[in-house]
Amino acid sequence: MTDYVATYDHVKRNLFEKPERYFYCQCDGQNFIDHWRSARTQFRKALEEGKREQFQLEDYTQPEGGNGILLVDILSTSINTLSSKTGKREETAGILQPFIMKYEVFRRLFDRYEEGLRRHPDAVPAKTKEYSLFAECLALLAHQGLNLQYLSTLLKLNDALSSLPLSAIYFDDRKRLINILNTEEKLIDDLAVMD
Repeated sequence: MTDYVATYDHVKRNLFEKPERYFYCQCDGQNFIDHWRSARTQFRKALEEGKREQFQLEDYTQPEGGNGILLVDILSTSINTLSSKTGKREETAGILQPFIMKYEVFRRLFDRYEEGLRRHPDAVPAKTKEYSLFAECLALLAHQGLNLQYLSTLLKLNDALSSLPLSAIYFDDRKRLINILNTEEKLIDDLAVMD
């Protein structure tokens, strides 16, 4: 549950615990957009004004063990590639595609995978750190205009992240999430101009 009062239905419960499937979602009209903007603004403000002790204070630690492919490594490498001027954006988008599909279908990711990108037997659910990195990847892809699917998945992931209390978010991820929310809002504004 969020740390603020939300009028936007998709953040009124923890979406990592009880995922939203968005079937028959009433997401048209000015009311929906207004409620969405209000919820995102409140979340951004909570991130900006939150006191350090309100956030997850333990430092993020890499998953233990040498077994499997770590999600945090894939996402960090993808961010570096997508942020560079010479990065292989289309190739990186292809690397991220299986994780986008997993999130779209199951609304969750895991901290490690096997070679074929099946969940590793030692895997545990991803932490908010991995989800914030995933959101940054999606924001970079959406911003580069490669495909509207990236924006769609980003919107759903940001719904889930903004449904969490601040105590579930790592303090060091605040700025990352604020930047992602700003990018998301700009992308939506750009879509409205295209209409």
